[in-house]
Amino acid sequence: QEALKINLAYNRSDNTAATLVNIGSIYKDQKQYKEALNYFERSLQINLKNQDKFSLVNIYNNIGSLYEQQTQYSLAIENFTKSLE
Repeated sequence: QEALKINLAYNRSDNTAATLVNIGSIYKDQKQYKEALNYFERSLQINLKNQDKFSLVNIYNNIGSLYEQQTQYSLAIENFTKSLE
């Protein structure tokens, strides 16, 4: 959380997006899926704005994995497919 505050303070969108993914992954590992998705979606918006294709692949895979863990397979497939585009 501290890294996120620092990145936001210095307007480092690339680092902010990566930090958001890391925080989201921790929540996902703790099975706090709603909180994890919130962080993943925030990162997704930054990566879409920056048109960072490598990071978009990563975030869509993370979101797909989150939905897969919740047995929401159609949403998982949708996000895994987006990671391939």
